[in-house]
Amino acid sequence: LEPLRKAILSGDRKTAKEIANRDFHGHWSEAYLPFGDLNIEYSKSTKKGYERTLDLEKGLSITKSDLLTQTVFVSCPSQLLVVNVKANEPISARIQLFSKLHHKCYTNEDMLVIEGKAPEICMPPYYNTGNVFDYGEGGMSFAGAVKVLGTARFDDDAIVITNQTEFTLLVSLATNFVDFKSMPEGDPLEKAKEYFVNIRPYDELLREHTDDFSALFSRVDVNFGSERADVPTDKRLKQFKKGADDNNLIALLFQYGRYLTICCSRSGTQAMTLQGIFNPHLRAPWSSSYTTNINTEMNYWCTDICNLSECFDPFFEQVKKMCINGEVTAKDYYNCGGSVAHHNSDIWGASYPAGDPIGKTDAESYAYWQSSLPWMLNEVFEHYRYTKDELLFEEMKPYFEKVLNFYKDYLFEFEGNLVTCPSSSPENTFNDNGQRGCLTYMPTMDIGILQEFFQNCKEFGFDTPEIPNIPIGSDGRINEWAKEYDETEVTHRHVSHLYCVYPSAVEQPNEVREAAKKSLLKRGFDGTGWALGWKVCLWARLDEAENALKL
Repeated sequence: LEPLRKAILSGDRKTAKEIANRDFHGHWSEAYLPFGDLNIEYSKSTKKGYERTLDLEKGLSITKSDLLTQTVFVSCPSQLLVVNVKANEPISARIQLFSKLHHKCYTNEDMLVIEGKAPEICMPPYYNTGNVFDYGEGGMSFAGAVKVLGTARFDDDAIVITNQTEFTLLVSLATNFVDFKSMPEGDPLEKAKEYFVNIRPYDELLREHTDDFSALFSRVDVNFGSERADVPTDKRLKQFKKGADDNNLIALLFQYGRYLTICCSRSGTQAMTLQGIFNPHLRAPWSSSYTTNINTEMNYWCTDICNLSECFDPFFEQVKKMCINGEVTAKDYYNCGGSVAHHNSDIWGASYPAGDPIGKTDAESYAYWQSSLPWMLNEVFEHYRYTKDELLFEEMKPYFEKVLNFYKDYLFEFEGNLVTCPSSSPENTFNDNGQRGCLTYMPTMDIGILQEFFQNCKEFGFDTPEIPNIPIGSDGRINEWAKEYDETEVTHRHVSHLYCVYPSAVEQPNEVREAAKKSLLKRGFDGTGWALGWKVCLWARLDEAENALKL
């Protein structure tokens, strides 16, 4: 740590990069993988009358043709995937399970079963050094089972339906995950079977599911005036881009976000990953894990304001894991008390600086940023502002204290101010006297996050350090770093230095708000999907409705 700090503070970018990449890294966080596929092969089909519908309010996926109607839903109360098929004439079907992972399929009495194993090693797709995918001995195991409401025959590895006008499939899935502190040693097949206890008729399962789903979804209605719901969504999108008067397409997108949140994040489940829970890849982009320098937090920005406070619980559970593991990381990496975590995490609550496990590639623009826990706890505190749950207030307190204790140890005085170091403005780089760098001290994002974090800490009665104000540069924009370095990418996708405006709950003075507008205009109106989402929120917070709409 000390040589790294010395190199950063003296402007020796080359040495700082070498030390960070070689000696300060952890390993990649673990990957989120697809379970498998349920395949229904019908004996006959027709394209006539074909349509697909997603009922956002009831959580139903419906596929129709002149021959049959297939209704699919995942029930939170029963913990089952339910597929109901109604045909206008008798049809036959063959049902099988498949997986991209190592697996076997067989039938056992009245069940179709899949059992399999996830790999012990699954590196992200952009890393291809050494052994990047290996089943080994330590991977999680999984199992699934399918039962039929209706008449069926069970072949070696398939369910066979013959000449039926209606049948229902009940699919139960489980892994041997126990908790984030334990090796996965449960019995996934026994867990999967437990969900079949007291099976009820399809109509009861449907009613229970729609009551549960609609109770959350139907709390919010949005209407922006246009009447085009009878036009297929793919056509609406194309026509909207050409200028069609269809503001309710925006309302539909808003409600689709609420629908996805209800599907992804319920009490007792894991927090939403980068791809929600919708990842089809064995080596997914960014491992489909938790990127906590923006994306995990962003997934939960709207839960409370969209009246889905119950869906927030898994986020706090993820924060708790990271806080507990972060005590080890604080000691091992910084010789500090308290708790710290970095830009990547997983189901195990990883807190170390995730990167190349042998330290041979460049991870300095993302791995050595230590501000995820105060940001995530700020979001938990914002959740408390909505719920006013005093039990939550007391539950949060020890985690705030752990993270505060880290910063009391970690902050040190430099040029008259307490600063963080090493740190970065996530994933962005700068030029400093001809040297490209990103590791620095007290980037503006750290100021914004700690400003809000320390304000929240005072609500618990904790004493907090004094830190600098948001810096405004000579060109009237908010400085991204402690110094006015030359920008290498003026339109960079992250707008980390504007955290102080959004999502921060700290009221900023007018000069900071005006500087943020100039910064946003300079960043431009392009970017990746999530980056555009952040800019929408920033323009809205700055009362610039037209710019928010443009994005």
